[in-house]
Amino acid sequence: MSANNLILSDKNRARYERKVLLRSGQSIFVEWELKKLGFRTNFPMRKVTSIYFDDLEFTALRDNIDGNPSRDKYRIRYYNNNVANCALEIKSKRSYSGYKKTVPLRTTEGTLEQAIRACREWMLINLDRHYEPTAVVSYERNYFVKDQFRATIDQKVFSGRWSGAGHVLSSALSALSYEVLEFKIPNDLDQDFRVFFQEFNKLIIRSTKSSKYSNALMY
Repeated sequence: MSANNLILSDKNRARYERKVLLRSGQSIFVEWELKKLGFRTNFPMRKVTSIYFDDLEFTALRDNIDGNPSRDKYRIRYYNNNVANCALEIKSKRSYSGYKKTVPLRTTEGTLEQAIRACREWMLINLDRHYEPTAVVSYERNYFVKDQFRATIDQKVFSGRWSGAGHVLSSALSALSYEVLEFKIPNDLDQDFRVFFQEFNKLIIRSTKSSKYSNALMY
């Protein structure tokens, strides 16, 4: 099965994503502005950890760097260090639309090593391609919502290349000197969001292509 077929089989609606790269510490001011504009906190802060996978040609990395309008990204994701509840996420971009397919990874041992094995096997069976873990990214994420607009702010971003020894400890990851504001908008509300986004002009920030996976491998 191709990533395209996975997208078509998923009932989730397509969405637009707008990312804004922030300087360290700028998120405090941005959060204040969000709340002034009517956003409210809708979920407790969580630590997010992602293990990214790529093929032997680093196709996902090259597609991101080249700005390929049709690209896919594969990762294991878990929250608050709870590996037992991890899932495989397939993030796909088709032109300006983004899609996400989530596949729960049932592990009897609840270990990251077992989750990685399960992820490899799933991708080999369902995508007919061999993928290996390549990078680790962790950060603290705060969640906000206004009507159907969702926003997240990522702080304390750490990343590193995947260690062939088995797993990378948090202390081995490098702190990155940026934060990320991201908006997620249903496709049919993109024009409404563009009007709303003009309110951010006074912040002197702009929508930016930002991939934590690419940054983990490039820096």
